[in-house]
Amino acid sequence: MIISTVWAALYGSSIRPTFDLPPDLPQVNFDKTQMQQVLTNLTLNAVEAMPQGGDLEICARVNRIPSDCSLLLPPGDYVHITVSDTGIGFLPENLPKIFYPYFSTKQMDFHKGRGLSLSVCHSIISRHGGLISANNSLDSGAIFNIWLPVADETNTE
Repeated sequence: MIISTVWAALYGSSIRPTFDLPPDLPQVNFDKTQMQQVLTNLTLNAVEAMPQGGDLEICARVNRIPSDCSLLLPPGDYVHITVSDTGIGFLPENLPKIFYPYFSTKQMDFHKGRGLSLSVCHSIISRHGGLISANNSLDSGAIFNIWLPVADETNTE
């Protein structure tokens, strides 16, 4: 689902995706349509950040969150998905606001710049018991981290 969603969002762009998705990742409970929306939004943001093309890397791993971790997640096992691009990144003063509804660094018009895509991502991931965060490097683009709890084997969808 990750690979096909990203490829669909990249259609017509000159961005080169790479995927590092181990075949033995455990299941997570999620609404497929909503997770496709998250991946599409993150991919389209990368496309806009790299109008001349660039690289987009999607990686997933299993991480155990200990009880003394600074992440605002309950302890347990999580699938950690990283979406990173080689675009322009975020200005440091904008990074704390990127998940706010209607926050945008783009010119707002009918076609783009409504400032909702990242707040929608945040809402969807939160409703699934996870967390999304962003890191930044002005010389190497944006990095989004998504943590989704591993499904309880007795209660998988």
